[in-house]
Amino acid sequence: MIEQKLNTEHAQKLEELLPASVRELAEHIGLDFALRVVEKLGGTTLDVPKGDIPAGIARIEWLGEVLGEDVAAAFVRHYGGSRGFYIPRCQAAVAAMQDLSIQKRFDGLSEQGLSARTIVAMLAVEFSLTDKTIWRALTRIPGGEKKDGGRSQQIGQLPLPL
Repeated sequence: MIEQKLNTEHAQKLEELLPASVRELAEHIGLDFALRVVEKLGGTTLDVPKGDIPAGIARIEWLGEVLGEDVAAAFVRHYGGSRGFYIPRCQAAVAAMQDLSIQKRFDGLSEQGLSARTIVAMLAVEFSLTDKTIWRALTRIPGGEKKDGGRSQQIGQLPLPL
């Protein structure tokens, strides 16, 4: 799961990237739980029954298993009776969170004295991404903007390749 402990500035920028429906969901069950719903069910449409979570509806049962019964109950209380409740994938916000996770991980590994190229190779394996994608993630700030006006910046002593 993508690192979700962010500083306030990053969290605000990421929240701005979320569709209104997910921001509303976060108001009812909390941002961390809303992001779990997006991670597991993003891109799907749910019919949310009224009342308790019924047996036999796998996606709703998942809410209870992953979010806990109290949070799942809050979800069903608010959205119960909704037909065709679409859960967006939130690609922009997910990509920005991944970039932040990569940046945080890079900073932690660079404190150990590893070279930027070594760290990027390690992160490519860890995140199942290409070296080029890792380098790009290291140059972006939340929201997909580029650091240094779109030019690569230096991390450690090595310039980032484009």
